[in-house]
Amino acid sequence: MTLSCNWKKLESVLDGNAGNLDTKRRKKGIGCKIDTKSSSSPSLKVHKSVKTSRIMKMVESMNKEIESAKTKNNKEIALNENTSNSKKKKKKKKKPTSNNRKPKIGKYIALDCEFVGVGYRGKVSALARVTAVNYCGEQLLNLYVKPKEQVTDWRTWVSGIRPEDMKNAVNFDVARKAVADLIEGRILIGHSISKDLKVLRLSHPRNLTRDTAMCGFLKEKYGYIGTPSLKKLATDVLGIEIQKAEHSSLEDAKATLEIYKAHKADYDSTLYSRNNRND
Repeated sequence: MTLSCNWKKLESVLDGNAGNLDTKRRKKGIGCKIDTKSSSSPSLKVHKSVKTSRIMKMVESMNKEIESAKTKNNKEIALNENTSNSKKKKKKKKKPTSNNRKPKIGKYIALDCEFVGVGYRGKVSALARVTAVNYCGEQLLNLYVKPKEQVTDWRTWVSGIRPEDMKNAVNFDVARKAVADLIEGRILIGHSISKDLKVLRLSHPRNLTRDTAMCGFLKEKYGYIGTPSLKKLATDVLGIEIQKAEHSSLEDAKATLEIYKAHKADYDSTLYSRNNRND
C-alpha cells in the first residue's frame, strides 16, 4: 500500500466533495467568493485551507494504515520464525533410533568362539575371536583376541581369522574378563560350550548352561548318532544353511540361540527333571 498509488483517487474524491460544498455554500451565501475577472459565469471556490486540511487528514489516516499493516506483517514474520525454530528444536529432541540404542544384556547370553592353532603344527587351539549376543540376537560383544603364543596355523578356512585381524585385537586377559563379567549369573547358551569355556579358562554353573550339542531330546527327535554339528542342527531345526565357507562366530552364536529358542520349553523341562533326579 503506497500513497502515490492512491493520490489521484484522493484528489478526485476531494474535488467531488469540494463541488458539493460549493453548492451548499452558494445557497447559504457564505464561504465563497465571486470571480469578477472571469468572462464566464462566476464560479465558487472552496478556501484552500479547507481543502488542504482535508488532504492532510486523509494522508495521516493513510500513513497510519500503512504503519499498522507493516507492524502486523512484522509480527506475522516473527511468529513464523519462532514457530519454525521451535519445530527445529523439537526435531533435535527426538529419541535416538534403534541403530544408536545400546542393547540390553538380559537374562540369556549366547556365546561362540573362533580358534587358531598354536604350538607344534598348530594342534593346540587358542582363542582368536569371541562373540556374544542377547536373547534378541543383538550383539553384545565381538572381540578379536591376540593369542599369547605364536600362531602356527590360522585355520582360516574354518575360523575366518587372518593375520590382519590381529591389528586391533585385544589381549587374552582383557577378553577373558569381558566374557566373565558378561555371563556371570546369567543363562549361557552355546554349541559344545564346554570347549569354548575351556579355551577361555572359565567355568559356569551347570544349571545355568544350555548346550545344544548335548541336548538328548534333539538327538532323539532328529535321529542323530553322536554329537550333531551346529550346521546340521541349523538345517534340521531352523531350515537355514550356515557355515557355507568360513565360519563366523556372530552367525554361529545367533544360530545357536535360535535353536535353543525353538525348543526352549522341552529343553528346560528336561533340565528340570534331571535336576530333580539328582536331588
